[in-house]
Amino acid sequence: MQHKLASLRRYRNISQREMADEIGITTTSYSKKERGITQFTASEMFTIADLFEMKIDEIFLHPNFIKHEVKVNH
Repeated sequence: MQHKLASLRRYRNISQREMADEIGITTTSYSKKERGITQFTASEMFTIADLFEMKIDEIFLHPNFIKHEVKVNH
């Protein structure tokens, strides 16, 4: 969830530039990923989760993910 990531980042007083440096991408690329325009790679998500000392799902999945899964009609 991009809004959660942005909130965590601001709460910890970390700039987008610092986050971009941590995961090895440009600030522009990071900004697009944080806004949901493009997606984070798995390795970027692990790095971010480690930085915040959280699990990936706590940052990137909707709290009610199971309820929001796409239902397939048979």
